[in-house]
Amino acid sequence: AGGVRTLPVGRHETLLLVGADCLEGGSDCLERQAPLEVSAGSGEQKAILDWPDLPQVKVALTPEPPTYARARIGDGPWMFASDLRAPYGGRVQLVLQEGDCPDLPCGAECPSSCREVAREVALPIRPDGPVSVELALPRSAKKALARHQSGRGQPVSRSAFAQWLRAHPAMQKREMASVVSHGHTKYLKGWDGNQPPAGTERQPVWSVTPSVAVAYCRSQGATLSAVEAVPQEWPPSQGDAEYRRRADGKVVALGYTGQSFSTSNEQVSARTRIVCEW
Repeated sequence: AGGVRTLPVGRHETLLLVGADCLEGGSDCLERQAPLEVSAGSGEQKAILDWPDLPQVKVALTPEPPTYARARIGDGPWMFASDLRAPYGGRVQLVLQEGDCPDLPCGAECPSSCREVAREVALPIRPDGPVSVELALPRSAKKALARHQSGRGQPVSRSAFAQWLRAHPAMQKREMASVVSHGHTKYLKGWDGNQPPAGTERQPVWSVTPSVAVAYCRSQGATLSAVEAVPQEWPPSQGDAEYRRRADGKVVALGYTGQSFSTSNEQVSARTRIVCEW
């Protein structure tokens, strides 16, 4: 225990215990000892101990969270739930989110488009491998926001997408650089970080991946339109293509001529808009 102690003059041993079950004599505990010399009239003494070299703890959440769910440990940074790591073990607070969520955990104040769950767990100090933790999101998000009627919306604007990025750090330009295939510099091409070029805020957003388009619509309680949904054609001045979903779940880029183009999950399809359907 910490705090100020009164010790008699002489030599003492200080002991540092690191672990979740040290006081119960558990095996997952690290110890550090150091001598402490107390002399007469010397006042407060300090014991210098080396902090143990603690490994990172890989946390495997069960059931497997959605692809673009994010998680954080304590007040640490958000990260993909599939890449969740604690800097070291001990008692920590885990938070898992999916959808259009605010930057900070929201608990009972979460918006209708956000699912969140939190739990305090004790992680081992010396893990043998990934630590499995059960942390399930609520069964389903609340229904789409009341302002949305059934049917197709308008192409997602750059200003709306920029606002969404603030609540989804994992989708931001720098974070996606390690995810996007076939040239990550094409993701949000022309943007200054996570801000569109001045004067283009009302234009449709493009240069995003199919999975990002899916994640955006899902966060709004919506989906992408089916390939065969109308309208299948639009003037080329409004954009060359639009992300659509096939019956098998595959996302394709549907051109204004009606021709669909296959694209990989993390490949940017230039000038392909996002249009959500409720």
